[in-house]
Order: sequence, then C-alpha cells, then structure tokens
Amino acid sequence: PFTVEFSPDGQTIVVGTDGGVFQLPANAPTGSAFSLETSILEVWAYQLAYSKDGRYLAAGTVAHIDFTSGKRSNALIVVMDTLSQTVVHQFESSFGSVAGLAWSVDNRHLAVVNEDNILTLWNLDTGAIDATYPSFGSGKYAKGGVAFSPYGGRLAFSNWLNPDDLSSSPTVSRDIVVLGDGSVQITVPNPSLDQLNAIAAECIPVQDSQPLNLPDATQTNLQDFVGQIETLSDSQIPPGCRADLLAVAEALIDEE
Repeated sequence: PFTVEFSPDGQTIVVGTDGGVFQLPANAPTGSAFSLETSILEVWAYQLAYSKDGRYLAAGTVAHIDFTSGKRSNALIVVMDTLSQTVVHQFESSFGSVAGLAWSVDNRHLAVVNEDNILTLWNLDTGAIDATYPSFGSGKYAKGGVAFSPYGGRLAFSNWLNPDDLSSSPTVSRDIVVLGDGSVQITVPNPSLDQLNAIAAECIPVQDSQPLNLPDATQTNLQDFVGQIETLSDSQIPPGCRADLLAVAEALIDEE
C-alpha cells in the first residue's frame, strides 16, 4: 500500500496499492486481516482523495519507466463515482507521477502536485487544466502535499526549494514559507468576485441584533470591502474565513 483514505462518512477506508485500489470496512476489529481480491480501480494508485461530499474518489497514478528505452509514460488522474463505481473522468498528466491530490470545496476542481514539482488545477466540468503553478523547486522530485483552505480561498502546496530559484523566478504565489531546503507556497486559485461573495455568504453569520450590512464586493468597492472585513471581531467572523476573504480580495486588487 502507498496511500490510505477514510471516506467522508467514516465507514470505509480505501487503500491505494501497486495492484489497484481496494475498499475495507473502517470498523473492522483491531488486528483483522483482509484478503484484497477485487479492486474498485485497477490502477497503480500513488495518491487518493475523496471529494468533500464523498461522491467521487480521485486516484493519482505512477508514471512507469521503461528501463530499456528510458522513456516514461504519462501518469493518470482517474475519478470514480463511488455510487456506481464507474470511472467518470480520466486525465493524463504530462508532469510525471502524481505526488499529491486535493479537491476544491465545491468539488469542481482537483489540485494535482506532480513529481516534477508542478501544481495543476484541473477543471472537472471541462476536463482541462484551468491553471498551472510552476514551483521554485520545479524539476526536482516532489513528495507531494497540497490542500485547500476550509473555505476554498487559498491553496497551499509543498516543494523542494533552490535558493537561487527564489531570487531569479517571478512571484507565483502570495506567500512563500521557506523550510530548510523546501518551501510551502500559498496561492489564490482563480480569484473572482463571485468566489469572494460566496465565501462571505457562507461564513459571515447574519446577526439580527447587529446587522453587518456588508455589501456585495464589486470591482469598485474592494478596498471598502477589505476594510470592513478587517474591522470584524472574531465573534463575528471565523479567522479562517477572514484570511480567505482578505487573500481573495487582495488578489483581485492586484489584478487591477
């Protein structure tokens, strides 16, 4: 086994192996042994990730190398409908084995970190890549690590870091945290006014006694919107919500 994941309902564990993806009951007694006979996905699964609602399971495969020719096949990102256990999407990676997977909050995008240290954002509606984020460690083997923030406004991913690249490369994220010979980059994927207002609607509670009167964010009032978010107390807005709103708003302001 290379990777394991709990289903969102906590009832099932899926195991990704070099012989396929298998399901196990999560409430099995300690020490139980299971014979893995029938795989639900016949792929060499290096990474697995459930969608937030548990409806879909994504598997990232290993890019096989022909040691005679030295050629490397492209890895796959396979998406299975967990209800019908049928493959509904299959994408071909051009950047080596899949080293990390994460679903967006709305289940419409898959963030994929490849072994070449490149992050791609796949659109499940179109089957195309919406964005590509070359990291400062591009070209070096990645162990992976990618996650959306709880409200979906930010995307963090880890990679190797060459200090020379840091000074010579253009900025590709809003924040870069250097960790020894590696780094964590945080970016705002595809910022939009619709996304900003959707996050605000989800995580700023309506208070009848003290209405916030927070306007819908528009291109002309973004600075005012940011100012109002910054003045809200922790009792009025969760800190993670504030961080996401400020990150998305500042990304939109930077685009002006």
